[in-house]
Amino acid sequence: MNKSIIVLVLLIVFCKKTYAQNDPNLILGKEDESELSFHVYDSLIIKKDYLKLEEVKNDTPENLMRSILSASSQEWIDYNTLGGSIKSSKRKEDYFVKIKQMSIDKNYIKLIHKVSLLINNTPTEIIKFYFKQENTKDVSGCYVLQKVNDRWYKVSNNTTSNLSIIVMRLKTNVLIELFSGKTSNILTKELYNAINSGGYMDLSKLENIFFSWYSPLKKNEKLNLFIDSKTW
Repeated sequence: MNKSIIVLVLLIVFCKKTYAQNDPNLILGKEDESELSFHVYDSLIIKKDYLKLEEVKNDTPENLMRSILSASSQEWIDYNTLGGSIKSSKRKEDYFVKIKQMSIDKNYIKLIHKVSLLINNTPTEIIKFYFKQENTKDVSGCYVLQKVNDRWYKVSNNTTSNLSIIVMRLKTNVLIELFSGKTSNILTKELYNAINSGGYMDLSKLENIFFSWYSPLKKNEKLNLFIDSKTW
């Protein structure tokens, strides 16, 4: 069973700066308040369930994830992408051959957690996952998805957006504690207090603090505490 953890109101103060530069096809709003929900998946496995594009609806974020993993043609990738062929990543034929030959049971996606919010009144979800591949180590990833006209789309170049990097790298339990404010760890409490004010979470502050752990010098104590070791 999947379990929903937290719903809160936060202040989005950095969407315009972050996404406009890296994701020109992402639907944007001005700086605004938005209700955010955080959801932890309970062992939800996504497999290559679709055999042809005609089977795909992309009516939920999770079904879009199935479609992304199943996509065996450039047309299919375009269909999954907000902006279609103009914005989609381009793959060569040998990639699609591998997808078609890929073992369904040995190559799949395990969903970890997601953040759901509205950007300019557009439903947006940021989903963290592990891609389990045959004979290789698990690969972490994070997709930004948006719902337009009752269909979900993958936003291209989403891994370059700062929020998706944060959602991917932070441990699930750390995000739960940051969103709820319930923690016994001193460093986590300090981080919570630094990014929250007046009942709102300031994502621009979280972004600045997060990247300060990496530069100019790595803060290994905080990286070891907060960062998922499976992520890049």
